[in-house]
Amino acid sequence: MKSLVECADSINARDIGRALPDNLESGRIELEISGIGIQEVEIISTPGQYGGFLRWCICPGCSRRVGKLYLPTGGYAFLCRYCHNLGYRQQQLRDFRKTQYEKKIKTKLEKRSKEQLRILKELIRMPKAKDKVE
Repeated sequence: MKSLVECADSINARDIGRALPDNLESGRIELEISGIGIQEVEIISTPGQYGGFLRWCICPGCSRRVGKLYLPTGGYAFLCRYCHNLGYRQQQLRDFRKTQYEKKIKTKLEKRSKEQLRILKELIRMPKAKDKVE
């Protein structure tokens, strides 16, 4: 089971991008992580749909362009959720519901199979019409 994004500390690219001057489209920011050290994070920008630009972090682990970086409990650096193997709570609920649904179907099929087997056994035990003695 994956750790949850909701339980990890996170930084938003938009928030840390504010440390860059407005005229710079990209740059590097140093983050001080208490008890761990200093981490350098690259920030880039893409043109916004209605003007301006959007800030993105480049994940130090996999070089993906992401909107958030996460630091789970016991983590050593801010990385994307893929690098930390983090999932959302809703994904786990969906998987749980799927397993429950599969169990329900399996139980119904087993029950139906047992019922069909019982009927088949009864049909085998029944004497045939021509075998009946009058």
